[in-house]
Amino acid sequence: MIIAGLSVLAMLSQALNWTELITEGGQSLQVFFKVVMLGAPRVLALLIPVALFIGTLLTVNRIHRDSEIIVAQATGMTQWQVAAPLLRLATYAALIHLAINLWAQPLAQQNLRVTLLDARTDLATTLIKPGEFTSIGKDLTFYARENRGGLLRGLLISDTRDADDAADFIAETGRITEVEGAPTLILTTGEIHQIEPDGSLSILLFDQYPFDLTQFLRESTDIVLKASDRFLPQLVRLDPTNYLDTVAKDEFRAEAHYRLTAPLLNFGIVMLAILAILGGDYNRSGYGRRIAIFSAALGGVIVLQLTLQAGAADTHVLNVGQWLLPIGLFVSTSVLYLTSFSPRRLWRARRSAREQSAGEAAT
Repeated sequence: MIIAGLSVLAMLSQALNWTELITEGGQSLQVFFKVVMLGAPRVLALLIPVALFIGTLLTVNRIHRDSEIIVAQATGMTQWQVAAPLLRLATYAALIHLAINLWAQPLAQQNLRVTLLDARTDLATTLIKPGEFTSIGKDLTFYARENRGGLLRGLLISDTRDADDAADFIAETGRITEVEGAPTLILTTGEIHQIEPDGSLSILLFDQYPFDLTQFLRESTDIVLKASDRFLPQLVRLDPTNYLDTVAKDEFRAEAHYRLTAPLLNFGIVMLAILAILGGDYNRSGYGRRIAIFSAALGGVIVLQLTLQAGAADTHVLNVGQWLLPIGLFVSTSVLYLTSFSPRRLWRARRSAREQSAGEAAT
């Protein structure tokens, strides 16, 4: 439930980044929602540790306030046995997190690249906007009365690029398609108007006329996969003859280490949540202060993880830090939990020991 709620908020904020697809690109709502949903796996990968922390925190806080932890310990359960169900939950979360990192995210990102490329190279929406005159330079103008699913109606094209062969094309309908691999506007049922050298008007009727659009395809149709778009084998097995693989090899390796180490962070984060409730003395008024401290620690851990990933793209030695962070967090929090760490409890234990020693000496 927490993942769902956070995901909706994250997806709504992400959707704002793609509104230009509709407002400027003329794309449909279907394309817009497809782009937003293809970004969901990456958002989920970032939200799983946060949702796991919140869920663990709420659960442990409730059962502790209901004295279920005390009952469990009174029946002989060790601290590790109390934490075991939550660690199993962390295992499930880590496996889901790993599956997203290794498969769902790169697959979605590659589809996202293809969808964005198709949207940005969609000549029907970038060149021809219904009800508007669209000029390409000073010598070429397009107009269409309406666009229904790619079928253009009421077309007018004024082509004066060649002063000696200037022409106006008028067609009832038109559709952009590929002819021998080249993007072409197929005009149907129309006329071509030209001025002859003697000043007379020449009108040529046609049933179908192909208008070549190759030169207007400005963007390259080659898709360049970034680090976040690649599967793990593509990040590890780099092609030495590929310029991008050679230049960005440290970035690809940093991404590969991040994909493998990020799921491990779930175990340490669960222990952080457990410590926030069980890492100190029992308090009937609640554990707001400790929760705030460990929540800030969670934020610091996530920021540090992202910082290490970004830094490793330039300094590959920091990849070691990407492994040490989740492992070190889990080990340190486990030790603190198993030793029932609490500064106040340690201070009381020391004071009690001193008083006992003083009493024995007096006796």
